[in-house]
Amino acid sequence: MTKTVVVAGLGYVGLPLAMRAAQAGYRVIGYDVDLSRVKLLEAGESYIEDVPSGQLTAVLDRDHMPARRLKHRRQPPRRDVRHHPIKRLTVQVHDPHHLTQPRHDRICLADFYRPVGSGEIDVVALQAVTAGEEVTELMAKLEADGEFAEQLFVHGLGVQTAEGMAEWMHSRVRADLGIEQAQGRRYSWGYPACPEQSEHEKVFRLLDAPSIGLRLSGGFAVEPEQSTLAIVAHHPQAVYFGMKSGFLPKTAKQAADELIAGSDRDPARLSEQLSDADPELVDEGEPAMAQA
Repeated sequence: MTKTVVVAGLGYVGLPLAMRAAQAGYRVIGYDVDLSRVKLLEAGESYIEDVPSGQLTAVLDRDHMPARRLKHRRQPPRRDVRHHPIKRLTVQVHDPHHLTQPRHDRICLADFYRPVGSGEIDVVALQAVTAGEEVTELMAKLEADGEFAEQLFVHGLGVQTAEGMAEWMHSRVRADLGIEQAQGRRYSWGYPACPEQSEHEKVFRLLDAPSIGLRLSGGFAVEPEQSTLAIVAHHPQAVYFGMKSGFLPKTAKQAADELIAGSDRDPARLSEQLSDADPELVDEGEPAMAQA
């Protein structure tokens, strides 16, 4: 009896996995939320560099991964989350695909926005930031020079710079919307709440991301590495969640986002924290370093 392998999501990771399983003799059933992908697969065409179309057609011809088994599955998002009123410009994203939790509170990212048929205006903020190609170039130079420790330091600084810019941009969005600084969340593609990285293509078109030096790899990853794209949900119940974990917040503390600005981790407060510390626990050189 032929064993069956079910692959949910035929993207950069899922499709090669399905190919390997099919070539090993397994019966493969593939699911994907992107109907355009399903149509390409049914036509024997690949959309990933690592999987040539000829190889894909050969597998299909051997009936290991029949096109009739490829299904388009999209669960409708729940609409029982209470939405708060807001009057802002409406932007309709080009049919975004988001998944619904199979259990727990069955959260879907779309739950945090008003449905199109509601007749009410809602807003979605999209953002893209980058520390620039210079970081990648400097890392390559340091690696070539054998300065591996410095390379790691530069990498960490570049990543944290991009993350800091993302939080700063998010704070500007909150200020423009007139909401509390800890209200809502921002979500990046590739994480559990919105795992489909091909959605980056839509954001690139909407924001003209290449104009700030961004590009997409063959697997829809954002380049340079020290860059982030995000979609912002302003809903007061917006929360981070996984496909197998996570619940809607039940208290104000659970609903509040974790911020760096204004917290003990805020670099702007370093000198303040050092001045409040026990002098015996602070090295004499640290205050001077903090001021430099």
